[in-house]
Amino acid sequence: MTMVLMASSGCPTAPPPTPVELHPLSHVPAKFWAQADGRVRIDDEMTVPGRVRIWYSVDHEGVVEVEHLYAWMDDVDLAVTFLWWDVEVEPLRCTTLRNQGVLTGTLNGTEIQLASGAAVEGISYSERGENGKCVGKARKFEVEATDSILLTHDPENNRFAFEAAFETMQDEHAFTISFAAEGRYLNRPPIAAFEIEGVDAELNEEGCPGTTKDNPPIAIANTPEGLSVTFHSSSWDPDGLFPPGTNPKRPRVDIAFEQWARSGAEGLRPVGSGRTLGPILFETGREHQLLLWISDRQGAESRKFCHFQVMAPS
Repeated sequence: MTMVLMASSGCPTAPPPTPVELHPLSHVPAKFWAQADGRVRIDDEMTVPGRVRIWYSVDHEGVVEVEHLYAWMDDVDLAVTFLWWDVEVEPLRCTTLRNQGVLTGTLNGTEIQLASGAAVEGISYSERGENGKCVGKARKFEVEATDSILLTHDPENNRFAFEAAFETMQDEHAFTISFAAEGRYLNRPPIAAFEIEGVDAELNEEGCPGTTKDNPPIAIANTPEGLSVTFHSSSWDPDGLFPPGTNPKRPRVDIAFEQWARSGAEGLRPVGSGRTLGPILFETGREHQLLLWISDRQGAESRKFCHFQVMAPS
């Protein structure tokens, strides 16, 4: 049952309810999965091909966390010199490096700088069998970044690069292993966006209901009860091959799901899923919050958040 309250002259108007605080889901780290191919230099004496795969996240304040760093290089016979004349050849087969914990850093423009001293574990074998698999006793060794690890972070142009130098001890001999690689993203987060349909309903420059520069923006009601609109997700994924307008058949190929939520007495609550929501009513005289949460098939997420107030036409 709907109850309508009429305010007569001389009676104070009830104040609008206290705005719901921003839900933590309004900001989520953007997760990226990238791969780069390049060269690995050992002690500035020999160079072999190498490759890096990395899974990292960037939050809305530019804080970076590397969850997985996996680097490897081609087989090499490393010459180790003892006492200036005794030379031994150390075979390094299936040599890989992996982080032992989350690596942290910061994003500045298109450059990510990870803190120096990052602890990485290496593993190598002495033989590679005829079937291509490495055999023999596995040798583990601790590796430490000698300086900051630098990443080129340019998802818009699908460009990624990795540059780092690590130091390790082998048989009382210090080695420096330097990586320089360039590549692309294997997965980038989707882009959350929507359009609205409704009589006299408009979006502001941020893509949210409301056309004024107030805080929150003011959206004008289009019914006696408030603003009634239908939302239509125009979200797309850069890994879905095509952005909107270039090939309308495939901009959403990588999007797995879309979830909608709006503010209520106890915070944001789900109100629907799928590409279309509505029609949905936002009552006059109240502040509202709306969230569109989407994910791609690799689990990377993106969220479009809106905060606005609905007012009756003047």
